[in-house]
Amino acid sequence: MPADVLTTFATRQIGRGCGIVTVRERPSAANGLVFLSWEDETGTVKVIVWPSVMETYRREVLMASLLGVYGQ
Repeated sequence: MPADVLTTFATRQIGRGCGIVTVRERPSAANGLVFLSWEDETGTVKVIVWPSVMETYRREVLMASLLGVYGQ
């Protein structure tokens, strides 16, 4: 789904999208959470990556320039 559609979703609604990663943040106070922003031609989406997902997809989260995301 494009970013402009995903940003209209309600909290905890399931969605899927992909885009170019523009920001990665791993604040020390976030207890293992990673905050990503990705964008496509319609806008920007902010993503929270939980520690359990980070363990499984560490390389992709930290290295990919294009990322697909599925979740709430």
